[in-house]
Amino acid sequence: MSASSGFSVLARPMAPAIRLLRRFRRDERGSYAVEMALVAVPFFALLFATFDTAMIFFKNEYLQTAVSDAGRLIFTGQAQTEGYTQAQFKNAVCDGVKIMIPCADVSVDVRTAANFKDAGTGQFSPIQAGAFNQTGLKYDPGTRGSIVIVSAYVQHTMFVPMIANVYKNLSNGKFLLSASAAFRNEPYN
Repeated sequence: MSASSGFSVLARPMAPAIRLLRRFRRDERGSYAVEMALVAVPFFALLFATFDTAMIFFKNEYLQTAVSDAGRLIFTGQAQTEGYTQAQFKNAVCDGVKIMIPCADVSVDVRTAANFKDAGTGQFSPIQAGAFNQTGLKYDPGTRGSIVIVSAYVQHTMFVPMIANVYKNLSNGKFLLSASAAFRNEPYN
C-alpha cells in the first residue's frame, strides 16, 4: 500500500465535511446577523449612556427652575410673612420637579450670608466623606435685605453601570444633582 493510497482512504470519508466547510466559508447569507450581533452591544451601551446623560441634564434643569421659582417666595418675602417651614418650602420646590423627580428625593437648604463675596465660601458642603450629608441642612430665609442662598439636592441613580463610574460623586454610586440661587431679599412689608 503506497502513501498516496493511504491518504485517499482517509480523505474519502472526510470529503463531505470538507465540501461543507468550503461552502460555509463562501456563504454570506448570515453575515448581516453576525455583524449586527457584534455591533449591537456597543450600540445599545452608547444609546443607554446617552439616555442616562440626558436624564441628568433634564433633571438638573427642572431642579434649577424649581429652585428659582420657589426662591421667589423668599425673595419677595411671601415665605417669611406666611411663616413657611422648611417642609412647606420643600413642597414649593417639589411642585416644580414633580414630573421628573419624586419629592422624597429632594433635599433643600436655605441659609443667609453676610455678603455676596462670601455667599459660596464657608457654607454647607453637602458631600462629606463621599456620602450625602443631610444633617447640616438649614432653613433660614432671612429678613428684609438679607442675602439668601437657596440650594436643592437630588441623588440620581445611574442606569448604565459603566457611565456611573464616570459621573458618580457619592460613595453609594449615585450622582448628586444640585441647583442654587443667591439673591438679596426685597424690602417687603
